[in-house]
Amino acid sequence: MRSPLTLDPAVSIEPHADEAPRRARAEPRTLKAIVLVLALAASAKVGLKEYLFHTSASEVIAAAYRERAAEACRKHPRAVDFGLSAGDAFGDDARSSVLIGKPDLDVYLWQTDHPKWDARYRNPYLQLTAQSRTGGGQVVCDYDIVNARAQLRRK
Repeated sequence: MRSPLTLDPAVSIEPHADEAPRRARAEPRTLKAIVLVLALAASAKVGLKEYLFHTSASEVIAAAYRERAAEACRKHPRAVDFGLSAGDAFGDDARSSVLIGKPDLDVYLWQTDHPKWDARYRNPYLQLTAQSRTGGGQVVCDYDIVNARAQLRRK
């Protein structure tokens, strides 16, 4: 009686000459290149999506609050000091941009209980830039959307 682990010498484990050889496995370098290309494509997709979202959100916020911001900037008590004419200052020719937070406030990120933390890191601002009529350069108006307040400064 034979043991189940012994092989029959008549059975050959060598491939026959007429059988096709097995395909070689993919090279590790090829697989790494494919994974790298897929990772770059995924990163590009996420980056483009974020860029389009932030650009369109900025345009919508600017369009929604531009008139309120321009009116608040025109009515600011120091508007006359900056050489702005009351009627057409911060009109359609003024450049606008949306900012999140006000970087000139002296509040650190870890000071979350500071009363100005939201103004520094969270509140949206619409920034309008107009040309001074008296030739004094440009005047920038930072309109705080949350508190509906304007602040003027020279650029």
